[in-house]
Amino acid sequence: MRMYFIGIVLPDELNKKVLKWKNFMHEKFGCKVGLKSPAHITLIPPFWMHEEKEQELIADVDAISLSTQPFTIAIKNFLAFKPRTIYIDVVASEELRLLKSAVDKFFSNISREENG
Repeated sequence: MRMYFIGIVLPDELNKKVLKWKNFMHEKFGCKVGLKSPAHITLIPPFWMHEEKEQELIADVDAISLSTQPFTIAIKNFLAFKPRTIYIDVVASEELRLLKSAVDKFFSNISREENG
């Protein structure tokens, strides 16, 4: 089994800025976990799944993304999930709420189908 998560990867330009902060935290405090993934907005937190289902997962995420219109995401400040996670706060928007709702609904339906 492998660990997966569903998220929105930030544009390269913003990812590079965030990477500078991740490197600073690594150099100053020894924090290296943040360097393992690109800057992202988590929609579905990490979960474990058999690797043979990965292509199905990719197809499902593609289906959701194809039905979603592009939208702007605003960020501000830093917050934390204490004691170990620092993150950039995302400004709530109706578009982001609708996407999160669609992703939650889609994956809860799949989960019920597999378990039921």
